[in-house]
Amino acid sequence: MMTSISKILGITTLVFLLPAANAGPLDQLNIASDTKWLVHLDFESFRGTQVGDFVNQSILGPHRDKIRNDFKNDFDFDLDWDKIKSITAFGSNYQIKPEQAGLMMIRTEPQLQTDFHQLLESKVDSGFGPLKIQAIKSELNHLYAIAGELYIAVEPNGVFLVGKSRKQVETAKNSLSTSGIPIAEAEAFAQYPSLPNTMIFMAVADAFGDFEGIPAQARVLQLSKGGRLALCETDENIMLQLELKTKDKKTSRQIHSVVQGMVTLAMLGSDDERLIELAEAIHVSSGEAIVTMKLELAIDRALGTLKRFTK
Repeated sequence: MMTSISKILGITTLVFLLPAANAGPLDQLNIASDTKWLVHLDFESFRGTQVGDFVNQSILGPHRDKIRNDFKNDFDFDLDWDKIKSITAFGSNYQIKPEQAGLMMIRTEPQLQTDFHQLLESKVDSGFGPLKIQAIKSELNHLYAIAGELYIAVEPNGVFLVGKSRKQVETAKNSLSTSGIPIAEAEAFAQYPSLPNTMIFMAVADAFGDFEGIPAQARVLQLSKGGRLALCETDENIMLQLELKTKDKKTSRQIHSVVQGMVTLAMLGSDDERLIELAEAIHVSSGEAIVTMKLELAIDRALGTLKRFTK
């Protein structure tokens, strides 16, 4: 039986790879004023999109089934993915240190939360082999440590708070409820244009210059003040849109030129018709303080491209 903490971390990693839709619940979420990045995934809406159905069935299905079976065999728990409502991950910096790591807020159906809470309670002290489960006294309703590496708080209304830092998990509830500010008022997430209603994926980040992990090919991001990546589905089209905030029009033009050059080089330097097709569909534009890169395809064409890439 695999009882390493890496299994649980692996499950959360897969969850982050699942797209999501319609980030409406974000309007009701408060965040800490120093939040620099956020990823929101709404599984309820995602399951109703055409892209979501294809990704669920053709790309993620086998991986989800394997993890569900492994979880059942190793932990005697039936992880029903359809009872996961949404996941919001956020953090105040880009450093990968336990005391500074980001947090996840997972919203589930009440029954899934009840069942998982009962599982944790039943394994307190005994754990799963070397994977120890410890109940921690806290101001939170219920807080557990898993192998001393991962902390899970069980909160009302199907909410789990998950992180590698006990302190951050313990303070997250207060930040999210009373002392935080609405996302719409946070500087890192403001000033972006509106998007179509059905959002499959959204990630927002601030101050790319503070992020040390940007590859050389994407260093142009460090000229910006932040960015938003969104994948949206309308009645007819799929749209992938990246927006970069800049300090002035001159910087916008500079980034525009660099990105347009990269797209042109991609078309000229590739023999892969699939990549050329995608590159030709990318439109780059810029304004006073925003550079927009938009890839928009008809849904049938987008699904066809996905199918070719996954063969």
